[in-house]
Amino acid sequence: MVTDKFIQEQIEKLESSETWREKREAIRALEYAEVCDPIIIQPLIVTAQKGKHRILRRTAVRLLGKIGDPKAVEPLVIVLLKNQTSDVRGAAAQALGQIGDIRAVEPLIAILEDLAEETYVRENALEALGKIASNRALEALVATLKDDGISKKVFMTLIQVGESAVETLISALGNESNEMRDKIACIMGEIGDNKAVEPLIIAALGDNDYAVRVWSVTALGNIGDARAIEPLVRLLCCKDLPIRIRGHAAEALGKIGDDSAIEPLIKVLEDQREEWFVKDRGAYALLQLDENKTALPLLRYLKQDPDIKARFKPLEHGD
Repeated sequence: MVTDKFIQEQIEKLESSETWREKREAIRALEYAEVCDPIIIQPLIVTAQKGKHRILRRTAVRLLGKIGDPKAVEPLVIVLLKNQTSDVRGAAAQALGQIGDIRAVEPLIAILEDLAEETYVRENALEALGKIASNRALEALVATLKDDGISKKVFMTLIQVGESAVETLISALGNESNEMRDKIACIMGEIGDNKAVEPLIIAALGDNDYAVRVWSVTALGNIGDARAIEPLVRLLCCKDLPIRIRGHAAEALGKIGDDSAIEPLIKVLEDQREEWFVKDRGAYALLQLDENKTALPLLRYLKQDPDIKARFKPLEHGD
């Protein structure tokens, strides 16, 4: 059991020790003892801002994040914006995300948008914004998808945010000036929230960007909502469309798994003038549907094309 005497001893050690290592040991002792008493917040804030060594400052910042006291937000923002060492700034960004206070959003966005900032610090800032997940934070994350240097991290962070990000993503998908709408459609598919189905159907059927249509179709398959079946069948059967849109529509129908797609998929397989890209994905979709209705058409298709098995391998891995 942690006693008041123990806590006071560590505070005194933190405030009066001559070396930064001794001060760090005091912070570690408080951390290991899982001390969250408000009495330690101010000494930690002072150390985070004025500690003589970057490791000492970083250790204090990290403990403030773990404790999660809102009184630490403004001091941590000062550390985030003004500390001279990147590892301390990165720790401050992480701590602000752990606390989750919206007062940190604008400072974190400032770091995220600073292209001169260290990548490590910017990535910690974007993760913190994902944890806070306010509308403003999410809008800033979506806007950062265009930054090739950290776009993968933004992509994964938005997926981790999950359903809370969907409304912001829907709004961004409908903005035709947004260059990252294909990535946005992909993220929506990975999240899998049914609220995205109608906007994705609209994009799949009529967006003027080819990549947006492909990724919207794929996202609909990942979500698996039956509302997408009829639009996907329309895309599959429209030979005026690019073959990749039609092929991915077939694949999406297989993922949804509704047997109402069997008949149009079989017609694709039996069309001698159809492109193999579409037919292969149609065949792979049929493999996921009622075998009593699909076995014979699939067998005929496999017999007429000896190379089909080799082409199925990348489909099995989602390529």
